[in-house]
Amino acid sequence: MIFAIPTPKFTSLNDISEWLREISISQYIVREDLTVDVFQNVAFPGKNLKHLPVSFGVIKGDFNCSANQLESLHGAPRVVTGEFYCAGNRLVSLEYGPEIVGQRYLCMHNRLKSLKGIAQEIGSDFDCEYNELETLQYAPSHISGNFECSYNQLKSLQHSPVTVAGDFHCEHNQLGTLASNLMEVGGSFVCDTNQLRNLEGAPAIVKKHFSCQENNIETLAGFNTVFGLNFNHMYQCDGIPIPELKEYYHENVKYVNMTYQELSPFMLHSTLSETLDSKVYRKQRKI
Repeated sequence: MIFAIPTPKFTSLNDISEWLREISISQYIVREDLTVDVFQNVAFPGKNLKHLPVSFGVIKGDFNCSANQLESLHGAPRVVTGEFYCAGNRLVSLEYGPEIVGQRYLCMHNRLKSLKGIAQEIGSDFDCEYNELETLQYAPSHISGNFECSYNQLKSLQHSPVTVAGDFHCEHNQLGTLASNLMEVGGSFVCDTNQLRNLEGAPAIVKKHFSCQENNIETLAGFNTVFGLNFNHMYQCDGIPIPELKEYYHENVKYVNMTYQELSPFMLHSTLSETLDSKVYRKQRKI
């Protein structure tokens, strides 16, 4: 039996205990204010809940309230030592959500228009894909894993984190510029399928791949990204003029003296390979 919930919150200890039993929670304490601390994973996806029926405090484990019909995180725990899942609901903001999440924070497939209320301490990945975000305002300054904000309505990356230890994905938005707070990406930076005409404002450091496919890139002017590793961690971009590619290799990658045959194993994108294989480039390089 799924417990009927006539009001947003249970107000008796008996009702709280019964509902916790229904979702297989046995390791918990109920405080005087009826806030519940739990010492195991909490999971109740797909229960068609519009409200959290219990106010949680600290969760020593994961907290999964995904695939319900939640319109608010009111009652969500303040601290989650493991992962926090609230994906697949009807949330328009993250207000009342946890302040600290020890591992991943997953809130994709909602109706988020704002990141207001996002935890300022996230121990791993943050994923807000497939929402209605027009801004990254309120994002924490550092993300210890991946930051994924693809498939939103972002026109800029203003208010982004300053550092992201893993990958940064912002593809399938409406970005006309890469100008942002973002300074360093420890993994790959992917901004495919936007409305970019140049790469000015891109992160200063990207330690793996830089991908900007399916944009309208016309120039590398203002593109000053430094790659932390070697040439096989280069960017993937369509439409860059050959002279600018050559200059970029010379100034930034230092592989300009390699032959086409030597470069070929590092090519990551067929269009780029074809560009380098063109007669003009071969004539310039005398390959």
